[in-house]
Amino acid sequence: MLDDHQLVSAMHARSSPQSRYSRYQSARRDLSFAEWATLVDPSRGLSLIAQDRNSPSHVVAVSHLLFTDRAGVGELGILVEDAWQNLGLGTALVRQALAQAQNLDLHTVLVITELSNHRMRGICRALGSRTVQVEGNVIDLALPVAGPPPIQDVDRRCHASAQHLVSPCPARSRR
Repeated sequence: MLDDHQLVSAMHARSSPQSRYSRYQSARRDLSFAEWATLVDPSRGLSLIAQDRNSPSHVVAVSHLLFTDRAGVGELGILVEDAWQNLGLGTALVRQALAQAQNLDLHTVLVITELSNHRMRGICRALGSRTVQVEGNVIDLALPVAGPPPIQDVDRRCHASAQHLVSPCPARSRR
């Protein structure tokens, strides 16, 4: 887990403040080990990282599908390093999260993002999202879990399906 944290921290450092802001709604510079440990705790959900196929120690994206306080509803966040954006990796990570959501007993996956985050909104729209709420400059989008299977049509420089399960979470009931 420490190695994964270090690799993800290095990706954060390579990502622009705008990319980090789009993920966290703040341009945070890094992710503390305590924050990382919380995000990858299997009792909280599922985390995936994507690595450069030619350099496995080079993490290029991370996603977290976390349980919420509402049964059957998870919240998804992704961060893709700037140099790896617009290659289909973000879409692949969202599709992979949706494919895993059923194993986590989720029927809905929420994405909470800024109205200005056109990339994430475009991914969600393409995957059949519906708007749940708009408050100020923040939009909540709901993705149906019974979505399309994970995509394989991404730039071949990276792994883009269940690449590296940081914290595999067995199927279990959240009731």
